[in-house]
This record gives sequence, C-alpha cells and structure tokens, in this order.
Amino acid sequence: MKSDLVRFAGLISHVWSPRIAARARRAALCGVVLLAFAACTSTTEDRIEEVRELQTNGDMEGSIPILVELIESGNRQGEILYRYGRALSLTGKWERSVWALDAARDDPEWFVPASQQLAMDAQRAGNYEFAIQVFERLHEEAPEELEGDLFALLLEARTLLDSQERFEQALELLDSILERFPEEETAIRMKAVALLALKRPDEAYDLLRASNVPPAGAASDETAGATAPGGADDESEKVADSGAGKADGADVVTADAADPGDSELYLDLEDETREAYWCAVRTSFKREAGDIEEAMKIADDCLERFPNDVDLISQAVKLYSEAERYERVLAILEKAYEKSPDNVQIRAALLQYLGRIGRTKDVEKILRKTVDDAVAEGRGATMETASHWVELAGFLMEHDRVGEALLAFESANEIIGDEASPDLLLREAEALIRAKEYDEALAMAEKTPVEVHRYMLLGRIAFEQGDYSKALEELDRAALLWPDNGPIRYYRARAAEGVGDFDLAIEEYRQTMRSDSGLAAARERLATLHLAEGNVREAAAILTFQSPRDPSAPSTEMQILMVEVETLRGTEPDLDIAPTPGYPTEKVRAEAIRALGRGLQKRTNARVAAGVLAELEKASVPPIRGAFLRERVGLLIAADKSEEAVAEARKGLADRPKDPDSQLALGRALVASGLELDEAERLLRDVVERRPEDVDAWTSLGDLEARRGDLAKANETYERVLGLKPEHWAAFAPRIENLFESGKDEEALRRLEAFVAGTAPYDGRGALELARRLPEGDLERRIKLAKQAIRFGGGREAVELLAKLDPEAAPEEVSIPDESTAPEASESAAEGPSPMKAALPEKKGSPESRS
Repeated sequence: MKSDLVRFAGLISHVWSPRIAARARRAALCGVVLLAFAACTSTTEDRIEEVRELQTNGDMEGSIPILVELIESGNRQGEILYRYGRALSLTGKWERSVWALDAARDDPEWFVPASQQLAMDAQRAGNYEFAIQVFERLHEEAPEELEGDLFALLLEARTLLDSQERFEQALELLDSILERFPEEETAIRMKAVALLALKRPDEAYDLLRASNVPPAGAASDETAGATAPGGADDESEKVADSGAGKADGADVVTADAADPGDSELYLDLEDETREAYWCAVRTSFKREAGDIEEAMKIADDCLERFPNDVDLISQAVKLYSEAERYERVLAILEKAYEKSPDNVQIRAALLQYLGRIGRTKDVEKILRKTVDDAVAEGRGATMETASHWVELAGFLMEHDRVGEALLAFESANEIIGDEASPDLLLREAEALIRAKEYDEALAMAEKTPVEVHRYMLLGRIAFEQGDYSKALEELDRAALLWPDNGPIRYYRARAAEGVGDFDLAIEEYRQTMRSDSGLAAARERLATLHLAEGNVREAAAILTFQSPRDPSAPSTEMQILMVEVETLRGTEPDLDIAPTPGYPTEKVRAEAIRALGRGLQKRTNARVAAGVLAELEKASVPPIRGAFLRERVGLLIAADKSEEAVAEARKGLADRPKDPDSQLALGRALVASGLELDEAERLLRDVVERRPEDVDAWTSLGDLEARRGDLAKANETYERVLGLKPEHWAAFAPRIENLFESGKDEEALRRLEAFVAGTAPYDGRGALELARRLPEGDLERRIKLAKQAIRFGGGREAVELLAKLDPEAAPEEVSIPDESTAPEASESAAEGPSPMKAALPEKKGSPESRS
C-alpha cells in the first residue's frame, strides 16, 4: 500500500506542470464564484426577512442600506419598495420616499399600505390636494379595504378639514364614520370642527354636549395674554391633535377652554366646574361664528355664576379684547382676583393686563400685597413667598428701581439660602451690574454653577466698565457654549462697537435677530446704525423684518425710525403711531415729527426741510402744530436763518400763547439770534417747569447762560441735559469745549472716548472731535477715528482730516449736504418744481413711489 502511494505521489510530481496548476486555480476560483452567486440568489428572501425583523424591532435606519442594495440589484418587488419608502418616511426623509411608495402601489398586494403611507406623508407636509387624490384612488380601487379602516378614514377626514376648502365633504365622511363607529370621540370632535367651519356653532355645541366629549385642545392661559389697548393680540390657538383645522382663519374646536382632550379627566370634574367648562365652550363657539352679541350675553351670564373660572375668563377676555371693550376686560379680571386672590393664573393675568395699560402703581400694590399676605398668614419663609419676592424684584428692575430690586432679591435669598437657582443668580447679578456693584456681581459670577452664565456675566461687567476688548473675549466664550442666545449676541455687537469694529457689530446684531426676533433693542440699534451710515435700504429691511417662526409687532422706537426711513426714501411716512405707557402721546408726536424733519434735512437740506414742515404744519390739526413749529425753527437755526426763526416762532406763539412747544420754539430762536435773552429765559423756564425732562429746553438755557458769560451755570445746565440724554450732542459739544478751554484736557478726552465708544458710536461728530484732539503721535488711532467719522456723517471736515493723516486712505468723493448751494424754497414755478414740493414725500401707492 505504501509503495503504491509513493509511486502515485511520484507520478503526480512528475506530470504536474505550471500550466496545469494555473488551470486548476482558475477552476477552483470559478467554483467559488459560482457557489457565491448561488448563495446570493438563494438569500434574497433571507435579506427581506432581515429587513422585516429590523423594522419590526423599530430599526428603520438599519434596514435602509439592505433595501438600497436590493433595489440597486434590480429588485422591484412591492414589499421592498414599500418598506424602503416607509423607512425613509419614518426617519424624517419623507420627501425621498414618494417615488418608492408610488411605485409600490403597482403591486396589488401592497397598494393599500403604500397609499396610506403616501397620504399620511402628504398630510403631514401640508400637501392636502395630493393626499386627497390618494384617498380618491383608494376609494376607487380598494373600497372594501378602506371601509373598515378607522385610522385611514380619520386621516382622510383630517386631510379634508386641513385643506380648508372641503368642510361639507368632511362632514359627510364623518357622518358615515359615526354610523359605523358611533362612540369614536375623535370623529365626534372632527365633526364639531366641520360644523364650526360651516358656521353652525349651535349644532357643534349640542353634538359635543350630548356626546359628553370635550373639544380637543389644551387649557389655555389666554387670560394672561389679554389684549390691551395698543397691544398685539395673541396668536390663534393651535389645532388639536384630533385634526381640528382652522376655518377662515378662526380658532376651531380648541375652545381654549378645554383641558387637553383627556376624557377621563373631564369626567372627573365636579358638576359646577363642568358647567363652567361648557359655558366657556359655548362662548368660544359663538365668538368663532361671529355672533358676538350672543357670545357676550352667554359670557356675562356665566360669569355671574362662575366669576373666577379660569377657562371662562380666558374666553371672556379674548371676546371683549377683540371687541375693544377694554374696560370690561379689566372689570372681569378685577372681579376674578377679588374672588380668588391666591389663584396664580388669575393674579398673573391681572398683573399683565394692568402693566399693559400703564397702571404700574396698581401692579406694584398687588405684588407687595401678595408678599405681605404671605407673611401675615405665616408663610413668609416658604419657597412660594421667595418666588413672590423675586417677582417683585423683576418688576422693580423693569422700572429702573434697581436699589429696591436688590432689597427684594435679598429678602428672597434669606429664604432660599444656598438653594438659589442659576436663573435667580443670573437675575440678581444683572441687578448688581445695573447698580454698578461690580465687585458683588463678579462674586455672583464666580458663584454660579453654570459655565455659560459665568462668561455672560463677566462679559457684561467688562462692557459696563468700558473694557470692550475684554467684554468681547468673555462673550466669545459664552457664544461658543450658547451660540443662539440673543442677549449674548447683542452684547457682543455692543462690545464690537466699543472697539470700533462696526462690521462685526452688524453681523452680531443680525445673529441676534435670528436667535431672538423679539429682542427689539437689536433691531433698533442696527437700523439706527444703517441710518447713520446712510444705508437707508438696509435700515428699511431691518425695520420691516419679520421672523417666520416668531413674528412680532414693531416697537414704538422702530415705528419712529421708520418715519425717517420712509421720508428718506421719498414715500409718505406713517405718523399715526399709537401711544404706549412708555411713550405717551406728546412724546410720540414730538419724536415722529423730529424723525420727519431729520429725514427731510438729509434728503435735501435744513432750509428746504423747514419749508416742507411749514406746509405740513398748515395742513395739520391744531394740537400738533406747535410740535411742527418747534422742529422747523430748529431747522431754520441750523440753516443760519435765526431772524427768520424768530419771526416764525412769534407768529406761532401768537396763535398758541400757552403751548409749550411754541414757547420753546421762540425761546431757542431768541437765544440763537442773541436777542431778548430775558424773554427767552422766561419762556424756557416756563417750559422746563412744565416739562422737567425736555432736553431741548434745558440745552437752550445752557446756551443762554453761555451767551451771558456764566460758564459755570452753563456747564451745570449741560450736565443736567446729559444726565437725561447722554448722547445729546448739542449739550455734549459745548461741555467738552469748555473742559478743553479750562485746561481739563484729560477729563475731556476721557469723556470723548466714552462718548465715541459707548454712548453714541454712530455720531460722526464725536469721532471727528476725538481724532482732532488726540496727540499727534497716536496716528493709527486718529486715522481709525477719522474713518469712523466719515462713515457716520462727519462730512467734509472728516474727509479733510483723513486726507491730512493718511492721504491714500481718504475717499475722493463724499456726499455732503451744502446749505450754501442748496436751492431756495422760493424758486418760481417757471424755473421748475420748487425744492419744497420735490422734498414732499410721495403718497404711498402712487406710480412714482411704486417705480
């Protein structure tokens, strides 16, 4: 045996050649490939089974690569396409799933599930017409499958409601659903939606009441959002999970009064509470149907029985706010508070409403009473009372009573001790910063456990101390940890202004708007910046910007800025700006007319602007003519027409001898001309006695004292003005000049630095003055300031200074209004249109303004 094996081995070794070996290797390889191919073809079903298992276990993402592999290999089975489309839908890629689901419908076995998934995706995406088309095909090709599928039928009904155009069709479908499923609460709610949309509120109410089914939606805190005069109405309620859509823009079947559609919770309500609940529902339905008188009748009758029911109050407040019956809103809230002073929702609603209508003393009275009552009842050391102290502190902070706010925070801390939340520490540190207690604020920053809060506080402290470079550094760290925080971005922009980097400031203000569209200060400053640099189009874009996610009403400051923007653009500005508690009628009137005058002056020159205001004054109602006169007299003085200003002011005062604006107009004209200074003083003193915060009147008094040679009194008066309005250049400029003349160069330079970096960085006059006054050796800083002055209206003098400091950096041309070359307002018609007529804003909607 052994010898045979040896011989066989020898034979093999003798005949085995390289060619034979190569053939053998090829044969073996082919065998492996064939075996592998056989394995592949035999495991397609295994791969599908693997997908089924993954999807059954909820791993949709994990199933997608296998399905892609199967589809790319040419497999177009209905199940594979359906499972691929569904996996994409459930992993947030529904827009990529449409082709697969649509193709899966070609397989009769998968037609229904693929259609349902398509319809669901389309409904979620708001593509209601496509979803309806899918359902129509389902009804045509698989009616028996759809007949008993409650989920699919409800989805179709919801789609019909959401389309806003097929309420009758939805009602018909819901009736058929309720014939088969009479106890289905979602269908009942949807039917109520359809009835409301069709203006059949009584039927909707009777349906829900008879079925004992609460409307879908959540209990709202609308009470706290009561609309006050001049305030923005709350957003409409969100549609219920059951598919309640909105009809004609109205709120439907959320009833605002319903607790989230939890039937078990509803059934647990006491009879009286449930009756109040249905009162709220009925009031809501009548309001939605436009039957306001009936809604008010129902609400008033129910409030007599249930004056402190939160949901009913919510509906009544909304109802009377929409009817602008604000006195009734206040009466409802006050009666509810009287009945239930400890109800947090009612109390908060009353406080918010009182704040909106400017009754801040009443707000403070309630806040302090809440604390006092808690102490009197032996609850003074509870966390609830601590929260009341914090609420009072917040109110005091809002009204710049920082010292009192710190005392309130201290009372809260005595209760809370070391358990203070990071948010409370942040708010207290803010109060310390505003009180200029920087050391204590720094200690608070080190104490907070939240890293980003620490950097925010360190940045704020550095900013308030005028260390803008350090502020930027600390706020950079905060922004890395919390990049979409609006206040962080806002103070980064302010710090960037402080170091003279206005391009960075613009970007940070824009980021602030993206992060927090409700932070009006960012929009106001950015629009002001663009206006100061002459970029009117950008200013308009900022002022009219609305976040698609969180639209907000423009602040009063923004509306006033828009007056100047529209005037500069040559369109008629809207001077009808509603007063607010912080902006009473007189202040709104003065600021709007001043903005109009600024816009006209920039668009033409001071002389022409004064003429235009004279024309507008003639056409205005008597109560605002003094405000027009005041502004145009200032423009005449700026145009070196002081004698004309005196004559115009005398005529105006003769017509309105007790009007403070007319008195101010004549007083400042007399001071500017150097005439009748005793009369001027009498007029100006009368104005400041009646209006102690009128900076123009005080500035003119300072100018008067300077004319008389009493610089000490003049400086004292200018300081008073700057205490009221630190950026007021008319008082700041002579005060700084007096400091230089008296040899106080160091103080003057320090104050100029603060003015340029923090107080009024967009006023090119300040930057120009600082560039002139700095030592010659500080060339780089002077060049930067000269450029800043040019950017923000420093004019020809700024250009000349930059040309002297750095000839290569100076612009060749700059647009500078020149009063001496401006055409006079008395041009004859034969010579063309007068500058006054040319400067008058075009009416909105005219062909000229549209073009």
